[in-house]
Amino acid sequence: MSRKAGIIAPSPPPPCTLFELVRMVRVMDIQEINIDAKKAIEHFINRGIYDFVEVANIGGNCDYSTVKPRIEYLDNVYGFLLNFYCENRINDISADYYSLNEQYNELIQKASDAVMAEYTPPDNFDNTDIKVYIYSLIFKRLAYFAMNYKHYFIALDLMHRSIQYETSYRTYNGLTIPTIKNRTKKEVNSERGEKSANTRYGDRVEQQKKFYYDLYVQRCKELKKSLPATKVAMWINNYHNEYDVEYEQILFHLRNAKKENKKTSV
Repeated sequence: MSRKAGIIAPSPPPPCTLFELVRMVRVMDIQEINIDAKKAIEHFINRGIYDFVEVANIGGNCDYSTVKPRIEYLDNVYGFLLNFYCENRINDISADYYSLNEQYNELIQKASDAVMAEYTPPDNFDNTDIKVYIYSLIFKRLAYFAMNYKHYFIALDLMHRSIQYETSYRTYNGLTIPTIKNRTKKEVNSERGEKSANTRYGDRVEQQKKFYYDLYVQRCKELKKSLPATKVAMWINNYHNEYDVEYEQILFHLRNAKKENKKTSV
């Protein structure tokens, strides 16, 4: 409190910090945006910031030598699209919605063709569906121009499509659902083939072990004594090699069969 001419007056408030001032301005801005549809649309479209580093390192396990050319590629594409839309504008911005929508779709296709003709994705982008993310950039850039043409609904629709494509790319680590399904199908078929091969191999091994063990028991009975697996394996190799395998494999299976069988000797 301060005194002046006998009057008690409140002290002035402390000066605002820069941070507090910025915060107050932002609060005032967002309040205005919240009650103004046009400003809200502009804010929604303009606030999107693309993190090319994160996209270039999709999956989070790439080294710098892989990420660097990817970032350069995405930067080039994003800059190219700005110039492209400046040079290729909507012909009749006062046309009806359906005519306008057709013009925008044609422009999207032209932009896609132009990007693909101008820039080639780095080889290490081949393991992702990078075209999906490029389309998200195409929609995003075009939404900005649609907003400036005051085609607000089309601008919002383009941003919606941009978000969908980017989300799809990020969610599945650069792979689209069809690609995932195709890869999964291949993996399933591969696993089935491997499982089938393992089953056949496993059945064959079990058959061999039983065959060799039965011969082992038979030979021990014939000679009326317990024999080492090495001698019986040699005998099987010379006279009963039905599976046409080497001596070492016969011995391996016979020893395993003896371990697994309760009767380790005759």
